[in-house]
Amino acid sequence: MRIALHTLGCKLNYSETATVRDELVQRGHVVVPFSEEADVLLVNTCSVTENADTECRKIIRRGLRTSPNASVVITGCYAQLQPEEIASIDGVKAVVGMTQKFNIGEKLDEIVSSASPRIYVDEISTATVFTGSRTGRGDSRTRSFFKIQDGCDYSCTFCTIPLARGPARAMSLSAIRQELESIAREGYHEVVLSGINLGEYRGENDERFIDVLKMIDDYEPPYRVRISSIEPNTLDRDHRSDSCIKDVCPASPCSAAKWFGGCATEHAPEIQPNKVPGDGSTRCLDDATCGSGDRRDRRIPGRNR
Repeated sequence: MRIALHTLGCKLNYSETATVRDELVQRGHVVVPFSEEADVLLVNTCSVTENADTECRKIIRRGLRTSPNASVVITGCYAQLQPEEIASIDGVKAVVGMTQKFNIGEKLDEIVSSASPRIYVDEISTATVFTGSRTGRGDSRTRSFFKIQDGCDYSCTFCTIPLARGPARAMSLSAIRQELESIAREGYHEVVLSGINLGEYRGENDERFIDVLKMIDDYEPPYRVRISSIEPNTLDRDHRSDSCIKDVCPASPCSAAKWFGGCATEHAPEIQPNKVPGDGSTRCLDDATCGSGDRRDRRIPGRNR
């Protein structure tokens, strides 16, 4: 079958879409651009934005204009939270929750042949299985987004992420090392470590995020390693002062740069920045998301390849 994919939301979603895509290709399906005619339209949704429903409906309408006879499959956070609502949208043939997202390939024949919308959504609050994902060569990127953690144990009043993603769980330290080696063999220039609550990483032997960083430092990968959004309150002094930090830099300045003393320190004056060994800073690449708008481009000791 010809399958067109579209992703809404965060880089974590993009990495998961890439993993789903690779599995579909392995099953013999052909992945085509969303603008081309397809047999199946697969949309990976987000629940963080206020207009998640509007965005989802808009993408479905756009896809059906090009592929009026396509089977529409909706997955992702919004699908986990509002499966019945999504199933009622004209054209939707299946709603697939977070625990079933990586099983879409094996369900496609059943979905396409079904006369009515199918809902594959399980209870997420008891989820224990972690499924890793990362963007690959099919994304035509020199940067790989690599998911090593999922879920969140916090219960913030305003946040639906625990309801959509389930409890915190993570990839084992040994599996992370193996994947980093694979990424090196594929010739990437940069890797971004991603997760829902990355600072709360817990390995199978209770390793912490600092242990991930130390492992990376021991490995000395031939590419730059960056950290996606991370909450400063999850970082202790070991994270901020350990020498392994010289080889890892933040990808999201408005949170992680507080840790390094980068361009966002004015947003949290109560945090005293620690300097990275060497010339004392890191590289702020994402000024579009940084409130200060001050682009800092400084050399990173030992990792300027």
